[in-house]
Amino acid sequence: MTNAAGLPGLFICGENVAGLYMTGNHPDPGESVWSWDSSLAEDLPAERRSWLAELDEVKPVTLEDGRAVVLVTASSEGGAAVIERDSGRVVFSGRCRNAHSIELLPGGLLAVAGSVGTDELQLWRLADGPAAGAPVATAPLEHAHGAVWEPGAGRLWTCGADKVVIFRVSGGAVAPSLGREKVIDLSESGAHDLLPDPCGGGLVVSTSRRCWRVDPGSCEVAAFGPLERVRNVKAVSVERGSGTVAFQKAEESWWSENVYLLSRDGAMGMMTIPGRRLYKCRWDQPCRLE
Repeated sequence: MTNAAGLPGLFICGENVAGLYMTGNHPDPGESVWSWDSSLAEDLPAERRSWLAELDEVKPVTLEDGRAVVLVTASSEGGAAVIERDSGRVVFSGRCRNAHSIELLPGGLLAVAGSVGTDELQLWRLADGPAAGAPVATAPLEHAHGAVWEPGAGRLWTCGADKVVIFRVSGGAVAPSLGREKVIDLSESGAHDLLPDPCGGGLVVSTSRRCWRVDPGSCEVAAFGPLERVRNVKAVSVERGSGTVAFQKAEESWWSENVYLLSRDGAMGMMTIPGRRLYKCRWDQPCRLE
């Protein structure tokens, strides 16, 4: 499904709601065509609703059995969940304080990055369901934020503080473990969002002052041109067909009512949802590093 400009839908999350919006470069995104509200999720154990009250990640993926799902995390009390798109049913939830990113791994594993109060990368089993008890493996990671799987190389890319850290996942789904393979130093702190760039290649990582591109082969770090001078970027997502960059930046403390759309020719559009504290935006496309 695309809009008149040929762009796919854009997932946006903030507070307790994640929604999918069809939009072009105009300020009013209209009503969402899909949404999930953690406060209204009757199939989520009641005590877990508060864990998911401050959604800060939304990521569309497809499970190995073909089901389309949406991965979400939430900060503050913190948690992670997997929602089936067709039914809105919660198929997984787990506790992770200040969870900031989530990724699907082979064998039904989920990687969750937890920042302050957790400071680690966690592996969970999707099969443990909507009331999962504890992660099956962990590894220290200061201010953990991003998590991106690289299928061809079998590597898990993460970020936190002033570093991008590559992990190896071994042991399969039965006895998984995490081992650090490489640490890439950034030139500044505040590593926040991490997502592949399907047009330019590699990964985009945001820090407090700008955005960077990391080359998966050489592990070299260079400025990400489109957002080289944009500060406080909390989310960045590159549309694979047009190269349009959707991003959100902190304009009121950590949040904003706006999501920006930057096209390849430099034209800037803006979507505004008045009264909402928006945090992450993701195009409705695979977020996997290819």
